[in-house]
Amino acid sequence: MTVRPAVPEDDLDTIHAADPTWVGSEWFWAFAEALLLDHPAFTWCYDDGGVAVGHAALDCQARRSPTQAAAYLWVAPSARRRGAGTALGRRVLDVAREHGFSTVLVPVPEADPDGRSVTEHWGGRVDGHHFEQTLDLGGLTDPRVSDLTARAIGSGVTFHEVSGDDGMRAVYPFVRDRYDEAPDTGEASEPLTLEVLQAMATPENMLVACVGDRTVGVTCVTHRTDDPPTVNTVFTGVHPESRGLGIATALKAEQARRLRDRGYRTLVTQNMEGNEPILAANVRMGFRRGPGWFDYIVPTRP
Repeated sequence: MTVRPAVPEDDLDTIHAADPTWVGSEWFWAFAEALLLDHPAFTWCYDDGGVAVGHAALDCQARRSPTQAAAYLWVAPSARRRGAGTALGRRVLDVAREHGFSTVLVPVPEADPDGRSVTEHWGGRVDGHHFEQTLDLGGLTDPRVSDLTARAIGSGVTFHEVSGDDGMRAVYPFVRDRYDEAPDTGEASEPLTLEVLQAMATPENMLVACVGDRTVGVTCVTHRTDDPPTVNTVFTGVHPESRGLGIATALKAEQARRLRDRGYRTLVTQNMEGNEPILAANVRMGFRRGPGWFDYIVPTRP
């Protein structure tokens, strides 16, 4: 039984089979590679008899405060109570402390009492609640999309797809600034990089709202590699001066229609409790609430 560096050949999808926050190993490795360009990042597996049964990751960039990193940990339910979680957690906290962090931010599914109990035993405290929502794209009709976009279109909004890497680079500053304004991004969080945005979404999976030649909103999705007919919204943002015009709802509805026409069947999104504009937009579109998770802040020292 040992903690070792994870490698792309590890079957992370099997480890995370019961993990409601997992979005697939392909996306995980692409995201990890992008993070490594600007910050130290680590990922480990816990081997039990030569079989990887646990997985953890650490991203050494500031989250919400200058001394807070981001971490992730999951042990397959069948392998729990054998020391895997303790060993992985100790490795995460030790390495975070070595890199100057006093706390780590760890997501824990609300339906995982083991995870919550262990995290609280480590001194973790809740600092946010998120939940997933799901939209059946097959049930989204064109008349319904017209209703959801009418207000924004009446205000002069038009929708544009992003064209290639040059188009993504052009819209990146707008996305970065809106990302910094999100409710779950603290004042000390480090800015979204272009490379991380490119890992999160490809140009054809981004949609921009404009008034004239001015960008006022953006939304983007990523493929759920664990479930090919599904796409996952990774970000939606509207410029502060253009809020209140129904742009977020219109953007999400128009993109959902285009995704439906491309053959996708399900759109999934995750939002933080308290982000009322986006939650209201999801309600208007017909999203149904799914599993949630808590943000825990865990001290790196006992």
